[in-house]
Amino acid sequence: DVAAATFMAMATSAPELCVNIIGTFITESDIGIGTVVGSSMFNTLGVGALGSLAASSPIQVDWWPVTRDCTLYIISILLLVVMTWDGLIFWYEGLILFIAYFVYFAIMFNNKRISRKVKKLVERCSSKRNSSTEDLAKSESSDADEGKTNEIYYIEEARKSFSEHEKSKENNVEDNDTKKDKPNGTSPSVIYNIEEPTNYNFEIHENEKSEENEAEKKGSQRPKIFRMPEGGCLKKMFFFYVWPIKFLLFCTIPNPKVSPKLFPITFFMCVLFIGGNSYIISWMISVIGHTFEIPDAILGLTFLAAGGCLPEAMSLIIMSRRGEGGMGISNALGANTMNILLSLGLPWFIKTIIISGSGSAFIEITAGSMEYTILGLMIVAFTLVVTLYFNGFQLSRRTGIILLVIYFCFLSAAITMELLLFETPDC
Repeated sequence: DVAAATFMAMATSAPELCVNIIGTFITESDIGIGTVVGSSMFNTLGVGALGSLAASSPIQVDWWPVTRDCTLYIISILLLVVMTWDGLIFWYEGLILFIAYFVYFAIMFNNKRISRKVKKLVERCSSKRNSSTEDLAKSESSDADEGKTNEIYYIEEARKSFSEHEKSKENNVEDNDTKKDKPNGTSPSVIYNIEEPTNYNFEIHENEKSEENEAEKKGSQRPKIFRMPEGGCLKKMFFFYVWPIKFLLFCTIPNPKVSPKLFPITFFMCVLFIGGNSYIISWMISVIGHTFEIPDAILGLTFLAAGGCLPEAMSLIIMSRRGEGGMGISNALGANTMNILLSLGLPWFIKTIIISGSGSAFIEITAGSMEYTILGLMIVAFTLVVTLYFNGFQLSRRTGIILLVIYFCFLSAAITMELLLFETPDC
């Protein structure tokens, strides 16, 4: 869960980082903060809902990683609310968020020590409560037990006398049977015929198996992009549709399973492709918003947020099917914290340092209700913990439906505030 909340979250938060870099330096809009806030909402509720619905059976989640990640996430939300409340971002505010990013890593790397202390504290509190309730129950039941002792004593005596009477009867019957069966005082001999199980010999066709193994090896030597999938026309059409993209990724990104030593190059190339795709998507979304007069904050809360959260959603769905939903939850919540501290803090800090020479050393946030939407993220995180608590910290279909309904309610409220209550400029 620590690896999922740090390194894995850093990789999955790359789309939001690239979108905010583009929104801060190129388009100079609120599309970056809208994407981060929307993706945080989707990561907290939407991703958890999809993972719960994808689980074939209820998955038990440890309470400590969820509580730890939600607590750190709420602290980062408080920092973001303080920074954005006046609608202006100065250089020191971006620096504070960026420093908090390293503090987050330090806390996560000391997870074992913190978890031991917290669990000991929880055990002490729970043991005190249990001891007080047990003493109360003992004091209440002592009076009732004193009145029942005599009754229990008489019942036990009656049971003993009845069992002794039954044993004496059985002994008399056994004596009569032995006299009939053994006239000469010898015991009868009983012969049991035990049949040995028959042995079945199975012939193994070694030649056929070896031929099948050779065929499988030859087929497995080919990469998947050069193998035609089995199925109908739709699968084959989709195979040809995505084949150019797969071929490009196959040629440019090393496979870490084949060459494990090249994993840094693999990581860098993946982030590079994610950044390029994020730039294209941000440009297309901005064009759509300008054409249909849709505010960029609304587009960030909806389309870009859902698209940027696809890595977290897919990872949690895969882990839920494997029965490891806790790691996916930590990845989603860790990505939320990374989005606030790194994806927002680093571009804001660099941009304010660059423009400090021109006189205006701040970044203006034009979205009117963004501060209240960010404040609502605290309620979203608290809702996740409460929902998991009342469902026994289990990822089940019931949990998924509840989280999905709450997500759409919060998303509708955020869009309503952005469109109706505040005047937000278009793209």
